[in-house]
Amino acid sequence: MRIAHIGTADNSGGAARASYQIHMGLLKEGHESSMVVGQQTEQRQEIDRIGFPRTLIGKVCGRFVQEFETWTGLQYLWQPLKHRFLDHPFVKNADIIHLHNLHGNFFSFSILPKLSKVAPLVWTLHDTWALTGHCSYTYDCERWQSGCGRCPNLGEYPKISLDTTALLWRKKHQSYRNSRISLAAPSEWLSKMAQSSPLFEGCDVRCIPYGIDLQEFRPGGQLEARDALAIPRDAKVLMVVAFNENVEGASRKGVAFFKAALAALELKPRPWILAVGSKGMFEAFKETFSVREVGYLSSSNMMRQCYVAADVFVLPTLADNLPVSLIEAAASGTPSVAFQVGGVPDIVRHKETGYLATYKDSGDLAHGINWMLSDDSRRVSMGRRCRELAEREYSL
Repeated sequence: MRIAHIGTADNSGGAARASYQIHMGLLKEGHESSMVVGQQTEQRQEIDRIGFPRTLIGKVCGRFVQEFETWTGLQYLWQPLKHRFLDHPFVKNADIIHLHNLHGNFFSFSILPKLSKVAPLVWTLHDTWALTGHCSYTYDCERWQSGCGRCPNLGEYPKISLDTTALLWRKKHQSYRNSRISLAAPSEWLSKMAQSSPLFEGCDVRCIPYGIDLQEFRPGGQLEARDALAIPRDAKVLMVVAFNENVEGASRKGVAFFKAALAALELKPRPWILAVGSKGMFEAFKETFSVREVGYLSSSNMMRQCYVAADVFVLPTLADNLPVSLIEAAASGTPSVAFQVGGVPDIVRHKETGYLATYKDSGDLAHGINWMLSDDSRRVSMGRRCRELAEREYSL
C-alpha cells in the first residue's frame, strides 16, 4: 500500500514524532510510505517539504502570510502554496492520505475536498484544533460544540487577532462535509470529543493510540546514563520538560506549577532536576536544588538516556491529548507524575504507573512527587508496570 502522510513537521515535537514512528513502522512492514511536511529535519528521500524557500525572501514571504492570516483572522484560508499538495507526486500516487497536525502555517483545510478525491483521508487528531474555530486546546470552553464565536481565548495557540471563529468553524464544517474523512483519535478523551463534534457528525471515529519503538525506548542502564549526564549515581532525579515564554504554547506545559511544587517538596536531601528544553528555566532554584539542563534533544537515544537516568518523570501539562513523552517514559520503565487532564490518565494509571494529581493543584503535585520518591521498592515495582503497559498497549 502507498501511504502519504501530511503534517506540520516530520520528526520535531510530540505529534511529529508520533507520525514519524508510524511512517517508519510502515516502511518496515514493506509499505510505500512517504511524508510531505511544512518543516523538515530528517534528510530522507521519501520525505519532502512544501514551503517557501529557505532564503531571506522566502522567510519574509512566509512571515508575511503568517502575520496576515493572524491579524485578519483568516487562519489558514489563504496559504498561497496550498495547491502544491494536490500536485505532489507522493500525494498523487497514494492509496491512502494520512493527515496529522495541519495548523502550522503550511496547509489549508479548504483543499480537503479536492484532496479526498485523490485518495481516502485518514486524519489522526493530535489535539482539538480540527474541532474548533481556531484553537488547539479548548480547556473549559464548550463553544466548539455549537459553532464557536465570541471566543474567550483568541490568544490561545494558534492565535488570531480578530474573532472570526464562527466563520472558521463554518468553513471547516463545509470542507469536512464535502470530504471523505475517517478519524483516528489517540486518546479516549479526544475520541469522545470527536464523536460529539458537529463538524464530524457521521464520520468514522476510532480510538487508536500512538505506538513507539519499544527497542528504542527500554529500561536499563540507569547508572551509566547518570554517569554520562554527570549526575551522582545515588541521587534522586526528577526529569521535566520545560520551555520559556518565547516558545508558543509553553504555558500549556504547566512549568509554573512544577516550580511551585518544588518549593513545597519536603524531601531531604533535595532531588536533582534533569531539565529538557529551554535552558535557564530553573536559575532561581540552583541555590537549593542541583540542576542539570540538557537543552533541546533531537536524538531518541539522548531522550531515552534522560528517561532511564530519572527516578520520576514530571509532566504538569494543563491540556494534552496523549503525550508521547509519557509513553516514552513508561516504555523506559520510569513512572510519571502529572495532572489528571485530557488523555493523560490513559497512560498514568493512578498509583499503578504513576501519580495523577488534582488539576492545577501544585500542592498535590508536590505530594505525588514526595510519594513517588519516598519508597524505592514501590517505585521500582511501578516502573515494571510501566513497561508492561507500554508493551501491552503502546507498541508500534
